[in-house]
Amino acid sequence: MKIKRQKRVSRILKFFEMNFGVREPFKVLVDGTFCQAAFLGNMRVEEQVTKYLGGKTKLLTTCCAIKETEILSHPIGAARFILNQFPIHRCGHEKNPVSAVLCLTSMIANGNPDHYVIATQDIDLRNKLRRKPGIPLVYVYFRAPVMEKPSLTSREKAKAIMKARLHPNSHQVSVLRRLKKEQLGQRSIRNKKTPENLEKPSDLDTLPCEKKKKSKKGKKQQQRKDTHVVGEKVEKSGKSRKRRRIRMAPHVRQHLDTGNGEVEPASNDS
Repeated sequence: MKIKRQKRVSRILKFFEMNFGVREPFKVLVDGTFCQAAFLGNMRVEEQVTKYLGGKTKLLTTCCAIKETEILSHPIGAARFILNQFPIHRCGHEKNPVSAVLCLTSMIANGNPDHYVIATQDIDLRNKLRRKPGIPLVYVYFRAPVMEKPSLTSREKAKAIMKARLHPNSHQVSVLRRLKKEQLGQRSIRNKKTPENLEKPSDLDTLPCEKKKKSKKGKKQQQRKDTHVVGEKVEKSGKSRKRRRIRMAPHVRQHLDTGNGEVEPASNDS
């Protein structure tokens, strides 16, 4: 069996075990339609169903299912020989046999208390059993047994069961209140917070926390402090840009070039 199929069936069985108590040994009720599909697919029912479920399995049938295969011996004659290999489970219809659909439906009445797994190929019966929670269904598909995923009714019932487990019932609530009153006495009532005793939020708490905005003047002053003039370049907070050159007359530039850029100091005539 492939790992994917094995993980899928183990996940489904875990769901029914946790929520509805379906556990080993699995009691599988088999009808004639399932055996006929297994015969046509050359499937060994007991061996492959036990291997698929991955645990101890008891395959059972009822006298009503055997009687139905005997009546329909021509279409599903081979199913009668396969059904006779399994133990017959008491269904209460030994004296007055009914159809396999009515028999299996009565076996899982009142919430499936015996935790049966139904193995059938009848589509109408499977549709009928999907409306009842906690009933695993198995059918034959491509010469192999397959278990249906939990129906919508079973999933909703499982949610209700989980909710009931998490929340205490009325009896548990009353016991908790009585124990609390005995242990704490009146202190729990005095210290209990009421809407009147709760602190009201102050106006300061309701004000939004706004960041301080820096003024433009301060920003410019900071820029001036970070600016340093070196030669013909300006260094500003790690960044450099070229300084604009000053225009000079040609004779002034010639005088500076001949004098190596030195300017004679002005004489002070007294």
